Amino acid sequence: QASLRPDVLVYSTPVVDQDVEVIGPSSAQLFAATSARDTDWMIRLVDVHPDGRALFLAEGVMRARHRDDQHNGAFQPERFSEIEPGRVYPYAIDFWRPTGNLFAKGHRIRVEISSSYYPYYLRNLNTGEDNLALATKPVVARQTIRHDADHPSHIVLPVIPATPARRERWPMPGIPSPGGFYRCRPRRAGSRAEAGFRRRAVSARPADCVLP
Repeated sequence: QASLRPDVLVYSTPVVDQDVEVIGPSSAQLFAATSARDTDWMIRLVDVHPDGRALFLAEGVMRARHRDDQHNGAFQPERFSEIEPGRVYPYAIDFWRPTGNLFAKGHRIRVEISSSYYPYYLRNLNTGEDNLALATKPVVARQTIRHDADHPSHIVLPVIPATPARRERWPMPGIPSPGGFYRCRPRRAGSRAEAGFRRRAVSARPADCVLP
């Protein structure tokens, strides 16, 4: 399993005490630094079952030099962005496919972050050179993910609210039902960010989601 590898960061919620229905597009905002001139950021959303099975749901990937420094680190395929080793940059990463999953009571929500998913995705040699040409010598990249008050790395999940009225209209578990988007982000007690999302948000640190 990817979560057992030393080069994969794993953030898991506690066991959820109620069903959590996630339907729609997901995204992540990372604040990260690398020791290399270029690197990849790979994020995976995983459903961890009570028996330990970890089922892969969706993924997002960003090659660092494709970040748009004028748009909060969003993907920019048309031009490269210079990466200064050791400097923290924001990366806005959209997952490549929507998610439709019921995290049942007793499960865990997991996020895995790595810098490679080869051979599923083309490898990055971390040198900043043209990886599609004749480059053959890789460089080891040492990565840092920040999640503090000044660098609030977080994921955004489209969580469907669980209400009695909704359960009457949609009685079968796992059947898509309409709803709004909740935000999952690092908790900062007493902050405006936490207060602003308290009513319609899943407030969380990356390693510890707290469900409403």
